[in-house]
Amino acid sequence: MEARQREMRARIEVLDLAERRYLGGFVGYLEVLDARRALLDASLTLTEASRDRLAATATLFRALGGGWDSAAIPSDVLEDGDPDDAKEEAVTPADPDD
Repeated sequence: MEARQREMRARIEVLDLAERRYLGGFVGYLEVLDARRALLDASLTLTEASRDRLAATATLFRALGGGWDSAAIPSDVLEDGDPDDAKEEAVTPADPDD
């Protein structure tokens, strides 16, 4: 996850440089578009990694037969939310009749 975040920061910097070079007249707009595409790809990859980590955590808890303890969620996974809000969205209680 940390590597994906570093990649995002690097892609943002590449986009900034591409925009500066374009505004300075050194490159065409295609380089800016390519930098934006790469940033979008990195963003999607980071989002997928976060989703996979949350899904794996939920699967682990369910496999162990336990409930959901919001204190067990890594803080870096829930940077912009309340753990109690995330548990309601992330895990649907199993139907005991299944």
